Amino acid sequence: MNSEGSSVYPYLLGPHLIRLTGLLAVVLLPLWFNPWADVAFEPAKIALFLLLVLLAGSIALPTWLRKPDALAAPPRALRRWLSAYLAIIAAATFASVDPPASLWGTPNNLHGALVLAAGPLFALLLLLSWRTLAARQRQVTALILGSVPVTLYGLIQALGLDPLSWTTDAISPVLSTLGRSNFLGAYLALIIPFTLARLWEPLPSGLTLPAARWRTGVVLALQVTCLLLTQARGAWLGATVAVAACLGLLAYRWRDRRLALAALLVCLLGGAWLLLMNRVSLVRQPTAASASAPFVELRLASTATRLLIWRTSAGLIGPRWLLGYGPATFTPVFKPNSPAELTSWQDSAIVTDPHNLVLDQWLTLGLAGLLALVATVVTFYRLTWRGLLSTADRPAHARSAAALAAVTGFLVQAQFNPNVIVTLAIFWIAMMLGVAEGHS
Repeated sequence: MNSEGSSVYPYLLGPHLIRLTGLLAVVLLPLWFNPWADVAFEPAKIALFLLLVLLAGSIALPTWLRKPDALAAPPRALRRWLSAYLAIIAAATFASVDPPASLWGTPNNLHGALVLAAGPLFALLLLLSWRTLAARQRQVTALILGSVPVTLYGLIQALGLDPLSWTTDAISPVLSTLGRSNFLGAYLALIIPFTLARLWEPLPSGLTLPAARWRTGVVLALQVTCLLLTQARGAWLGATVAVAACLGLLAYRWRDRRLALAALLVCLLGGAWLLLMNRVSLVRQPTAASASAPFVELRLASTATRLLIWRTSAGLIGPRWLLGYGPATFTPVFKPNSPAELTSWQDSAIVTDPHNLVLDQWLTLGLAGLLALVATVVTFYRLTWRGLLSTADRPAHARSAAALAAVTGFLVQAQFNPNVIVTLAIFWIAMMLGVAEGHS
């Protein structure tokens, strides 16, 4: 009796439960917040994510110890570079200017070493548990369905019908359950390519292909509308690149001129709207923002502030270029060097991030961490590209193109925005979905 139970557990329950944590993460994490807390969004989301990572790890370890082949083996190159990245996180924490803060995070920056390592570890555990195509399809379905209540709440906010009162200094009041309009935009830029790809991937739902495409089209329209209403320029640029990349990749693989023209049209229309976003507002500005300056001036001030933060952050690299200053140390390092010209809405805010992924990784983990992350991303592109080319299955092409496009869109928008736990977690999951397509 005990012997039979111990053999059933790793084969059936272990991988299933790990996959369940992945489904819960992409559905609950974007929605999770604590309206009674002073900081309602990021701390609650990080606590939930770490709990899910702990659950997945506590399931995976005994599963692997009892029956190692119950979990799939990751590609060797990915395992090598992820291990290097995690080791550099540990080394940068040990060599940090404030090791305890780097390990646990601070009240102003909760992204300590544990949070930085949790994203890739969690996504790797999901990759090990995705032994079938159906498991990966369920993960993508959860990603898409999880965005529906998020977008609906955003539309409610755009209409001024939100029963909750949020204070934000962003350019748009449409923050949904992500905490800020640019965070919401970054999240949607990651999800939209997966939704778009579903137009070419019929699922066993009992619906005819036209009916399934109509349903997918409605969700896609909700996502794009909500993204427009966030007025987040970096996210819009990332989504434009992602959609154009998805269409372009499929056009290349299928030799389809209509898709190539659609990709070109997305670039033209997306670029034109990006220019207009500096002057045209689709929603009423939040009270905190509208009281400080007119819309156009706020746009100019936001751009000038980012340039100042980038310039100052770049100047801080030199003294600790190899391993950086350590996780969660940006604020105390930046504050003494903050330029006197920083005279926009950021005056009263604490700058916790350089608003650029490359600068963030270099300052946090040094050149070593940045190169390890680049190598991991390059490995993802290589494996997923191989999956795109090595099969004749059109739905598989769509899945690979979606993963490539989503990661590319994230990397584009991340050069202009801080990263939050929702976008970081989905970024790592998107990478593993692409690797799984190539590896399979």
